Amino acid sequence: MPAPETSSCLSIRRMHRETGGVRCETSGELILIPAFLAGHLRAGDQICAEPGTTSPVCEVLAHRSFNSRRSRQLYFSRIGYVTQPKSDKRDQYFVRAEVAASKLGIASLHLPSSAIRDYFYFFTRRPGEDRSATLYDVLRASPTAAFADLRLCYRIRRLELSAAGLAQELRAIERAFNILMHPQLRSCYDALLRDADSPALFPYGGGSQCLVSGEQADDSQTFFVRQLLGYLPDQTERSFRAPLRCVDFYDGYAVYRDSRRKAEIYMDPILLPFGWDPTWNQWKHLVPTKIGVSAAFVNSGKYRVRNKEWQISSNGRPLCPAGYLLPRPRLPWNRSMAPVVCATAWGSTMTLSPVSGSGSRTNRGSTGICPIFAENTGCPPISMYFNYAGSRIMIGSFSTS
Repeated sequence: MPAPETSSCLSIRRMHRETGGVRCETSGELILIPAFLAGHLRAGDQICAEPGTTSPVCEVLAHRSFNSRRSRQLYFSRIGYVTQPKSDKRDQYFVRAEVAASKLGIASLHLPSSAIRDYFYFFTRRPGEDRSATLYDVLRASPTAAFADLRLCYRIRRLELSAAGLAQELRAIERAFNILMHPQLRSCYDALLRDADSPALFPYGGGSQCLVSGEQADDSQTFFVRQLLGYLPDQTERSFRAPLRCVDFYDGYAVYRDSRRKAEIYMDPILLPFGWDPTWNQWKHLVPTKIGVSAAFVNSGKYRVRNKEWQISSNGRPLCPAGYLLPRPRLPWNRSMAPVVCATAWGSTMTLSPVSGSGSRTNRGSTGICPIFAENTGCPPISMYFNYAGSRIMIGSFSTS
């Protein structure tokens, strides 16, 4: 294999763990590498990287010294956009991931669909097991469960595992939940359950740090991956107020897309606590309500044609367990007298006056454009609606428990 011209390969003598990474003492320089990369290396291995002592290096090509059936080469770098699956001459699916600003001469990764499948979708397989647990088994959910039911199963499992102190199982249910709560990734996973040779989508389209094992091509520009060992997406904590009119409503889930903020959020009826259906898309522009969003977003990208050229555009998508929406009204209930309650969603306010006994009473809240009404019928739930063109349009109902 031709060696990179930009750096020489050095032999690792010993490694020392410290704050911020692992420092490698080599035959030439001191090199600081990420901790999860150091777990796959040992003394005697050869590494090619730019020397650095203040921060972990961003790109490493390593040659492992042991003789084994496993790949002897490791490559760690930050990848950019990942293409959609394609089939090669042997009718096997693969994707290509671009390596941005590589200093070792590697321009792209060739990832077979099997490597993506085993790391992202079939990661529950254990040695010696004939059948690996599905992601639905991990969450103890049905394969036909709605998105709201998946979130409920996730929360119950998280409470059980947190009480038992099982950190590894907690990470497993988070990975399973993030896959199944994304409609496209869930469809891909269901197809893989039916046929393991189906094309596997790379989650979020790339934009992350990646550790793979395989072989470098003769031209040194392509790295053929055999196994995906590590994937660390770039995460950013963000909080903002999202207009409800920017949400697209579907059966069982809703999607918020904002090109200005470069954000895309998938929501279920538990995350957005009121019922809806696709007919909401006909009048949502009349509602000035905003919802508060606080989530850990991961970077993703898509190629679009602009000025007759393909250009990549980046978006942020939240990891499902970390994201939540505010506010979520909880209305106290008392059969003899309901106290005054004010449930506020930015841009619209609902106020409930005291009600004694049974019967109904409608109270008006100010929204600036369309008044929102709350109707108390003497027993839970409380319904919310507004009048438009002489018709009552339901917003939803809230349980008072």
